[in-house]
Amino acid sequence: MIDLPSRALAARMRGLAASLPFAGELKGRSFFITGATGFLGSALTYALLAVNELYGSGIRITCCARSEDKTKAMFGTAVEFVKCDLAEGFKGDICADYAAHFASPTSSKYFVEHPAETLLGSINFCADLAQAAARADVKGLIYLSSLEVYGTDGSERKLGEDSEEILRPLNVRNSYPLAKIACEELLNMYHKTRGLPVRIARLTQTFGEGIGYDDGRVFAQFARAAAEGRDIVLRSYGRTKRCYCDVADAVSALLYILLRGRDGQAYNVAGDGTYVSINELAALFAAESAGRTDIVYDIGDAQGEGYLPENMTFLKNDKLKELGWRPQRDIERMVKDFCAYFKSLRASLQ
Repeated sequence: MIDLPSRALAARMRGLAASLPFAGELKGRSFFITGATGFLGSALTYALLAVNELYGSGIRITCCARSEDKTKAMFGTAVEFVKCDLAEGFKGDICADYAAHFASPTSSKYFVEHPAETLLGSINFCADLAQAAARADVKGLIYLSSLEVYGTDGSERKLGEDSEEILRPLNVRNSYPLAKIACEELLNMYHKTRGLPVRIARLTQTFGEGIGYDDGRVFAQFARAAAEGRDIVLRSYGRTKRCYCDVADAVSALLYILLRGRDGQAYNVAGDGTYVSINELAALFAAESAGRTDIVYDIGDAQGEGYLPENMTFLKNDKLKELGWRPQRDIERMVKDFCAYFKSLRASLQ
């Protein structure tokens, strides 16, 4: 039986599908999605299923994931399943018009505790997938990268896609951004030498329906505290600033990049009106608790816990907007809706 986060995400993606300006272009197309049971992989899958439901588009979807049971629980028989695991590489074939490579480690704790596996597993799997996509002569392959490829230098930077990367050496937490950078470069090599139609999405931190109640990321911690009327406890001084992106805006952007983007190009994906510090984000969540939540500080070993160094990262999204994409939600709306969603999750657990 599909869980509440998945039901909420599927409902949100139905709303997105109803407003897609290019839904007609998806008719009869086929998609191969790695990491299909993860947050954004499942969001894209639900969006494509919703297009089928609304327009009878005949889209065929192959989900590449570790668990067949989980895949079938989420999507039923509406998708085909191919087993794959980053640790084992990809040894199969792709039979699809478009490929979306979303599979990746996502936990900062995992990056720190398993840095070699994070780096090498990502590179080896990406190489296998690129070869399969080239053999299949796909019309487009989108790779889900990250704002972390730009690194950290402690200064406030407005970053375009051609901004230089700044990574402090000899830090095991670099395993994740280095993996993303290496996969971007590897895919670009396949584009240059074999004509693989690669497009790269450098996504900022994204949240919305579909996040589980026990998720460990900062926005989920804040929403959980607000839902339970507890204090928000910050383990840093909260000066780090970044942009955010709503889940429906992110999936819309990914489809724009896949269908409208240029081969061999990277696109920043971030919402408008979402550039806030951790402190400011915490205050927005606390305000949704009707005065029951305060912000307190318990400064610990942030680096030892896998957090990024203090940094200010503003992603410019002009290049993506040139494709016609427009985000719909600013940070205030994102927080308000996410808190309402988390309150419904909490009620379902009681």
